[in-house]
Amino acid sequence: MNYKMLLFMFACLMTLVPQRANAAESDWQKVLLEDAVEVKGDKMTISEFGWLSFPSVPEASMQLKIYSEAPANGVISRDNFVSITSMLQTVSLLDIAVAMGATANENSESLAELFDFAALAEPIENVDLAINIYMHKGGIKMKFTDVRANETERYTMAWKELLGG
Repeated sequence: MNYKMLLFMFACLMTLVPQRANAAESDWQKVLLEDAVEVKGDKMTISEFGWLSFPSVPEASMQLKIYSEAPANGVISRDNFVSITSMLQTVSLLDIAVAMGATANENSESLAELFDFAALAEPIENVDLAINIYMHKGGIKMKFTDVRANETERYTMAWKELLGG
């Protein structure tokens, strides 16, 4: 595995692990034991709020809500649900960073130069952008809602498109 792939995988993991404002206030063992997925009835969900900022464009920071949902049985395993949610979340954050004009050193091997995502326990009033991911038997539907502008974009892709084959 090459170094850049390892950094990318680490960045993906960091988007799922709940961040804490002050590491001294949290017990890292407790954080590691927290479930990312909630299963209620026939659905698995991942829901989090966060503050997205861009070191090269500080005025463009925003508050996000990221929500992912899939059937609890028969469509996708819990592991794949977490993995695909993490991948789509990271790709979405990268796309947002590029759209906001964020830049990084051409030799950079760190996503931290493009964006920083800090998880929040709850939103500070209304979020600026909501990212919703819905996984179904036939594929994935993603919905991006710019709450400030009241605009929504939707993308649908079959599993074959996402995973190949």
